[in-house]
Amino acid sequence: MQETIDEWQLGYGLPTSKQKQQAGEYLFLESELLDANIYGKEGDRVFARFSDRLTFPIHSANGKLVGWSGRSLSGREDIAKYLNSPQSDVFDKSKLLYGLDKAKAYIAKEKEVVIVEGHIDVVLSHQAGFKNTVGTQGTALTMQHIESLKKYDVFTKLVFDGDKAGYAAAVKASILITRAGMSGEVIIMPSGLDPADMISSHSVDKYESILNNGIDCIRFILLDIINKYDLSKPHEKSKALDETIKFLNSLRDKIVANEYKAYLSMLLGVNINLINLDSIGQPQHQETKNRISLEQTLLYSMIESPQYKEYCALAREITHAGAWCDQEAFLELVSQNPNISNLRRIYILDDVVLLNKNEFTSGLRTLQRRYLVALKNQYINDLDVVVDINAKLSRL
Repeated sequence: MQETIDEWQLGYGLPTSKQKQQAGEYLFLESELLDANIYGKEGDRVFARFSDRLTFPIHSANGKLVGWSGRSLSGREDIAKYLNSPQSDVFDKSKLLYGLDKAKAYIAKEKEVVIVEGHIDVVLSHQAGFKNTVGTQGTALTMQHIESLKKYDVFTKLVFDGDKAGYAAAVKASILITRAGMSGEVIIMPSGLDPADMISSHSVDKYESILNNGIDCIRFILLDIINKYDLSKPHEKSKALDETIKFLNSLRDKIVANEYKAYLSMLLGVNINLINLDSIGQPQHQETKNRISLEQTLLYSMIESPQYKEYCALAREITHAGAWCDQEAFLELVSQNPNISNLRRIYILDDVVLLNKNEFTSGLRTLQRRYLVALKNQYINDLDVVVDINAKLSRL
């Protein structure tokens, strides 16, 4: 255990008073610790950010220290279980994979990577011999994470908890993996367990067996789509066929996509000749296509941004529901408890960029402006409505 603690430089955050005492003894300036995000500040109060927490130093892939994550040891429910260094140019959870600096040599050698969710999952996996393991630090897998692995040309094993949230995350991660042209499998852990639980309970062999019996990512996605529909009803079966074909058409490698036609035919109980991978996605009017392209980029950014809640609040503040072609997706995202797994049609899109906050805000204003102009043209003869719309346009 001590070897693991030393290797991963695990630590403990002392209470604020003791940290300040030690900082003085080692001649650290308060300003230096604030700049390093070891201290935080609220008004005039300066406090130790990771007080009473198990601390995990976070390194970039090349081994540079970029921040910390701390797991609460107090058991209190009124504070966050995990606390991270603030988002910055060097510390961006949507790009960093925990443990990649230690795992990359094993990943390159074995041509396989295991992706888990938590820091402790990674640490104990390495201790148990699964040294090609990295973690997403409790956040959703992103295209930036995947891009950091693509250069290794590896097979990916995605390990998720067996609860509802874990399953939804597995669907989303599988879609991202396949969109990136990578191959992989999904491993759903037994209910209530994660890799750390299994390894710490001396079930290493059982965990290895689970890792070796995953389900292919594309099959997992097809099954997830089909399970939404009642295939005993012809119209439902037709919808399932359309949605699964749309997903297969989103794959970059058309040879790979065609390999799943027989499997899809078997799942749906339809003739394989009905599975025409060119049947979805007819050309649209250019104006509508451009509008949908902007909207899809905005929706994708709402789903993928680390500032998810802030992006959704901006969308709710700046735009009217009528401005969105896909009102169902917009209303789902700005609701109190959005179900992201219902929006796979957004995150299976190819070549969609993640907008930063300024780009996102500008895009929202453009979308709302188009909506208001269309509304004004509709009510061109109603002077009161036109005046009201012009006033709203001037504020955008």
